[in-house]
Amino acid sequence: MKLYEGKNLGDSMKNCQNLLSLKLQGNMIDDDLFRFVVNGIQYNYSIIELDFSHNLISDEGYNARW
Repeated sequence: MKLYEGKNLGDSMKNCQNLLSLKLQGNMIDDDLFRFVVNGIQYNYSIIELDFSHNLISDEGYNARW
C-alpha cells in the first residue's frame, strides 16, 4: 500500500459509519501508513474489530499520538 492509498483509506473511514470489521493483515503497512489509516478510524464509532497483524508496524507506530 502506498502513502496516498493509506491516506485515502483513512479519509474514507471517517465517513463509513456502517463498517464493523477492518482486516488489513499482511499488507506491508508501516508506521507512516498506519498513522494515516488510524487517523480516519479514530472518528469511526462503528468499527468493533481491527486486524493489522503481520505488517511492518513498530512499537513506535502503535504508541504514536494521532
